[in-house]
Amino acid sequence: MSLLDKWQRFEAGNPTLDMTRAQIVDVYVSMAGRASHWLSSYYSSTAPGGDESIQVEAVPNDQEDLGLDLLSDLGLAPVLEHGGVRVIETRGRAIDQDEDHASLSDLVIYSGYLDYTSFGVGFGASCALDAPGCSGTSPDYGWGGSAGATPEGAYPGTTPTGMGSATWTGVMIGMEASEFDAAGQAAVPAWVHEGPDVYLGDAQVRIGDLVAPDVDVSFTSIHNVTEGTGRPDMRWEGLPVTNGLFASGDFDDGYIAGMFSGPGHEEVAGEFLRDGITGSFRALRTEYRYPRSRRPLRSRNAAGGAGSRRERGAGSRGRRVPARVRAGVVRPGARSHVRRRRGGRPSVAVVRFLLCIGAR
Repeated sequence: MSLLDKWQRFEAGNPTLDMTRAQIVDVYVSMAGRASHWLSSYYSSTAPGGDESIQVEAVPNDQEDLGLDLLSDLGLAPVLEHGGVRVIETRGRAIDQDEDHASLSDLVIYSGYLDYTSFGVGFGASCALDAPGCSGTSPDYGWGGSAGATPEGAYPGTTPTGMGSATWTGVMIGMEASEFDAAGQAAVPAWVHEGPDVYLGDAQVRIGDLVAPDVDVSFTSIHNVTEGTGRPDMRWEGLPVTNGLFASGDFDDGYIAGMFSGPGHEEVAGEFLRDGITGSFRALRTEYRYPRSRRPLRSRNAAGGAGSRRERGAGSRGRRVPARVRAGVVRPGARSHVRRRRGGRPSVAVVRFLLCIGAR
């Protein structure tokens, strides 16, 4: 059954994924307990006035709060399962208030979980509580934005290496991206009241030569599941990978960033922005192929010959401009509806379950 068919089953109230609320929470708790790092992506230039490009680093999760106190106010629903990836819908409303500002935000997230990684995409729409119409089931929103949620995972800190090739397959999920106005500010999207169109596709990550690894990523069979229409495939080829992290692109032409996770690089996840779609992807290793002329002995493989790892030095860093701000998820110079810290990241309690709903 295709992803489009599975989505239509979900919208008809008969999802192909059968999970109770308690099971959803258990899956989240299990994954969150293993998630050692989150993937930080930002734009930087290596020289003053130079071109900016996407950069990544794996940032340790240094807090123990899993955010379980948030669950009672959230709606959780199973959406679909595809290639071993389970997708969950989360809906909620938040009130953020301090001495001089109060806002109401409605949030929708489609998130996925496996053993070592979480990923997702979501949107938030908000209004000032003292503004006319900012109440009820259909508030008059003054701002909205969407974003792929930054993945979290059990980050090994190494790049897959060995002999032969390896392939990971899974799911891409995206939404209509936020837009900019003529002044470079995040514009209020036309879909702020109805919600953005949702996109689903098959994801594949491949390393063709584990001796000298670089990464190819492809999203195929992409559909706008809201409209039921197809979209062209997306591909990135020859992405350099360092310490299990890869990234390429810029704000104007789109970008991709990813991280391998699991003690044996069993999983990979990332985020992207291209062709008006913002989202994330998650894939599970499904193939590990050795070259016929260099097939290792069983004893060497068992000792880790094909899975040996070699760390590489981290890349240089420049001036940081959070990618989420540049992508219009958080209005530049404006107060977000979620309090942020550590360079634009909201509290781990919010991030781990809500997958940051576009506030990173």
